[in-house]
Amino acid sequence: MQDVPVKQGDVHTVNITDQGAKGDGVTRIKGFVVIVPNTKKGDTVEIEITRVTSKLAFAKIAGSKSVSRNRFVEFSLDDMPEEKKVEYTDTDDFGDDLDEE
Repeated sequence: MQDVPVKQGDVHTVNITDQGAKGDGVTRIKGFVVIVPNTKKGDTVEIEITRVTSKLAFAKIAGSKSVSRNRFVEFSLDDMPEEKKVEYTDTDDFGDDLDEE
């Protein structure tokens, strides 16, 4: 059995080296796998270990150092509150009102 080099509450600065099947970031501390949700490959973050098993650990972001250049923010209009949504109508007379000045 592999020695577990981390314990709950430990704080480490790590580089996310892989992406898990569910999209979570993966890093290794002394060869021990640590899963870090809400990170992407290439991110460098400060993490806090939240759960440890005999085979891997889970962590949360405790602070951000730098993020991957490949990072992007996923956005869906379905996530936007109704009061912020604006309905637009496509028209053929776009800009015609500028001629009236």
